[in-house]
Amino acid sequence: MLTVAGGVDPVRVDGRGKLVTYREPSTLHVYAAPHRRWLTHNISATAPVRMMNDCLLIQETGTWTAFSSYTGAFAAIAVGPGAQLVNPTTQNNDSLLLVMDGTSLHAFSCFTGRWVTRSVNSSTGFSVQRHVALLVDGTLISGLDAYTGTWTDTTVTNPPITLSCDGSAGIAIGPQFVHGFSANHRTWVTHTLPPGHATTRSDDWMLLWNATELLGYSSLRGTFASFPVGATGVVVTRDLFGIVDSTVGLIAFSAPRATFTPALGYATAMIRAGAGTAVIVDGSQATGYSAALGRSSTIPIAASAESAAAVIGVAVESGTGRPWCYSGLRDTWHPAPLDTLPGLPELTATAVLLPATSGAYAFSARSGNFVPLPGNGIALLGNDQSAVAAAWDATHLHAFDPRTDSWRTRPRASSTPPIVQLWRTSMFVIEGGQAHGFGAQEAVWSTIPLPSPYLFGRANSESGRIATSGALLAYSPVPGTMTYAQFPEFRRVQPDGTTAHFSIALAGGGAAVLAGGVLDTSPTPVLGLGDFWLTNALATVLLFSPTGAERATHQFDVPADPALSGTQLGFQALALPTQGSPHIGTATGLYIL
Repeated sequence: MLTVAGGVDPVRVDGRGKLVTYREPSTLHVYAAPHRRWLTHNISATAPVRMMNDCLLIQETGTWTAFSSYTGAFAAIAVGPGAQLVNPTTQNNDSLLLVMDGTSLHAFSCFTGRWVTRSVNSSTGFSVQRHVALLVDGTLISGLDAYTGTWTDTTVTNPPITLSCDGSAGIAIGPQFVHGFSANHRTWVTHTLPPGHATTRSDDWMLLWNATELLGYSSLRGTFASFPVGATGVVVTRDLFGIVDSTVGLIAFSAPRATFTPALGYATAMIRAGAGTAVIVDGSQATGYSAALGRSSTIPIAASAESAAAVIGVAVESGTGRPWCYSGLRDTWHPAPLDTLPGLPELTATAVLLPATSGAYAFSARSGNFVPLPGNGIALLGNDQSAVAAAWDATHLHAFDPRTDSWRTRPRASSTPPIVQLWRTSMFVIEGGQAHGFGAQEAVWSTIPLPSPYLFGRANSESGRIATSGALLAYSPVPGTMTYAQFPEFRRVQPDGTTAHFSIALAGGGAAVLAGGVLDTSPTPVLGLGDFWLTNALATVLLFSPTGAERATHQFDVPADPALSGTQLGFQALALPTQGSPHIGTATGLYIL
């Protein structure tokens, strides 16, 4: 909680991703969700501040200072008067900052919390977005991955003409070849350009096509894939896949699998698409497509309505109104229980909320189960852009955890309708003089009494902020043990054959014991330390924070084995911070694609 003398000025409040800020004339207050506390930095009244989802940049004369939500630390670098931030304001900016300063190019990664510098010249070209950056200098091209903050160089036959960055994919296209850089694998691959090609792309992939060939690049696999079918155009573009209208029907390209499907239907079919799943209704059949698995399944029903989200799909059977739920993590269809109310239910990123004659159900994409929530007068909360699936009634607040097929419930302090905001992985609820927070990635309720009446608030993708008359409260929905990967609750994924990264916040530094295993359906209380959520622990490792750092990190290489696709692991740490008491942090899940 940040106490503000004279009251909170809404104009001074900002927030995005994991960050919340409050700016006073000579001080910038910054809240980083992973560290769960406010930090301060001296700032001049006129200094611009650029905020990204995972970091921010303070542009003082002669010195630019970056702040990382992961490290919880400020990192300054000296710059000349002509320094320019390369990141456009009109694009999606997450974890990387790129600064052109004369003959020096400075790059900052929120994951490492460090600046790296390399020499460039006036003819060097750049591109940056989300977690990848590219530069080209003649026949030298280089890719920067945010996860390690290192450049990977390669030499090509001809200088590239265009550069494109998004997600973890960097694309450089020359007169004869297309070059793909993967921030996940830190590798370059090259393929001959299809003659007369057209292109489209999204977070982790690009498609090139002409009248006889489809060519896809996946940064999640670090490879190109070719398909001997021509296309006339792209009809769906989402984070993890695209669908083209081809000479043989609708064809999907999966970034997680780097594969093309057989025809999914005709161009006249109705398509509903989420970030990683599509539902295609064509006459008397409904097809669910999973980009995570690169597969599809069909059921013989005529649908009156359909919808899709990240790893979820729904088709409503004509006549009966019965919903059928599709799991994009299992490639399976499931008919709703018979006491489910007819019609299109509420979709979230990883679950479906279905009202029933008595209570409700949550359908989990992870397990394919319908988990009941008994009760009366239940109001369901969710949207297809967010992973939070929740509900409330007269006496309780409920939130669903698809990782463990369980409802997390806590008593209410009032019977009047609550104020609710949710977005992506974060939700807060105001009722009875209290603020309740819930995060889809950690699945734990957090409650605090409001020091004064509620004025306004906002839920961001991985943080939340609430203003009262004299204080600004910030909320963290992210786990105490964080992975860089967020899928399926959010965007970043963990393919097999890549490195899994972990970060554990430690106030003042210290040590941590990280355990890995399987998430249990209910916790085991550990006296004086907190709740332990793992069962069948596979391994533990002792970690120490580096000198001056307030976090411990760990990484391991996930074997390149397709059999690992769909593996769900849990991780949790015993934190031994220099400042504060030992405690068990909240658990996180790791889903391997």
